[in-house]
Amino acid sequence: MEDSLKFYTWYYTLSDSDNLAQYYWNDQVPAINPFSTSFANADSLLSGQNGIASYPALNGLKLDRYSFLDRTGAVSDQIEGGKLGNLGMEISWANDNGTTSLWVIYSYAKSPAGDAGIGRGWQIIKVNGSSDVTFDGPGYGDGSSTNLNNVIDAVYNDPSATFTFVRPDLTDTTISLNSAEYTFNPVLLDTVLTMNSTPVGYMVFSTFSDVYTYNSNGDVSGGTVTKTAIDAAFQKFTSAGVKDLIVDLRYNGGGAVSTAEYLDNLIAPASANGKEMYQYMFNKEWTNYYASQQVGLSVDFTNPGGLSLDHVFFIVGPDTYSASELTMNNLKPYMDVKLVGATTGGKPVGFIPQSIYVVNDTTGASTHMADLYAINFETENALQQGGYFQGITPDATADDYVDYPWADARDHNLIAIDNFLINGSFSRSEARLSNQPYSNIFRTSPSPVFKRRFHGMVDYRLNLKRRTLPKLH
Repeated sequence: MEDSLKFYTWYYTLSDSDNLAQYYWNDQVPAINPFSTSFANADSLLSGQNGIASYPALNGLKLDRYSFLDRTGAVSDQIEGGKLGNLGMEISWANDNGTTSLWVIYSYAKSPAGDAGIGRGWQIIKVNGSSDVTFDGPGYGDGSSTNLNNVIDAVYNDPSATFTFVRPDLTDTTISLNSAEYTFNPVLLDTVLTMNSTPVGYMVFSTFSDVYTYNSNGDVSGGTVTKTAIDAAFQKFTSAGVKDLIVDLRYNGGGAVSTAEYLDNLIAPASANGKEMYQYMFNKEWTNYYASQQVGLSVDFTNPGGLSLDHVFFIVGPDTYSASELTMNNLKPYMDVKLVGATTGGKPVGFIPQSIYVVNDTTGASTHMADLYAINFETENALQQGGYFQGITPDATADDYVDYPWADARDHNLIAIDNFLINGSFSRSEARLSNQPYSNIFRTSPSPVFKRRFHGMVDYRLNLKRRTLPKLH
């Protein structure tokens, strides 16, 4: 069965037979024998040493840090279905006066952690009774990081775990949590702040889970929890008459391009209506094939302009990837877009997932082996801006103080934005610093935890629509 999975991983990425070579950089990959004993499994064939993803490069920079096989369907459940199966909290280590401490940076409502009241700004001081929770990198699963392995397994992999927290009021509590499946709301907070004596919309958005469900032809068939949550937030902003908007994407690793488009239409000015939002770029074979089928490769704005904003600010960081970056990049040709925080992760490319099934020759039974996420396309905005493989640099830098709750006036990012709205500059005055003192606890970056989360830009519609196109023969 593994040999079959290796074959289909090679077939869908590099073959030019019934299915055109789907891998974006197929012309940079030499001839590969998928059955070579140098590849222990399909994962090593795709992304291991001398595997398919190891070859694409630009000016010495390795381009494909992203392609992978999902053997459990977890990514589809999360991005398409809006479902997770875990404790419901995300954690990170932080710098605490020269040492490291462990913090909850957010939790999902209706998850085990959310139901227990656990949220941003809760410090974790014990995991399963052990106080050894300081960061001892370099990374998960390499046998050299005992504390790191124990913490990550407890939070993300084990069916249950017990944690001792220090709550924001500095009281301790010990809580046992059991992993469970739940539908999550990626809008962690939506509120209206007052800055420069005017209302400013503020939304914390964790994941670009899809706003739509689709039929077998790739056409929209309904809305999702994510769409309902976004609509509610923007209705609040519209009712408040906001002229400036802050979208907090500091932990957002991306997701569905359809959600990026939906957000952009809500944010963009009315003057963008009917104009190009972004365009896809495929490899030569797919570009020629789409042209032969008269399939357009650009997406336009449709009915934008509900808010009529003066500025949109995005709070970003090294875990801001793909669909998050797409959202910001799409708006730049049409309005004043400002980024605050730290340089983004850098992923201007995306996936059209390919499910791999293997048929048993004896029984004829079909078994789902994996979903293939190999880079299929790149995007550029209407000004042909893209290629941000090394990330997008913010207009103003700011640290992420993890012991502050969302929308706290002491948040370094919000102070910078407030300054800009007052005097047109992100610079911080000494008077404002003394009035809004910072803590000494800011997120260690990059955090190894986030390398275990999905970072990607996915187009499920094109996967479905490709099935309706004629075969070459």
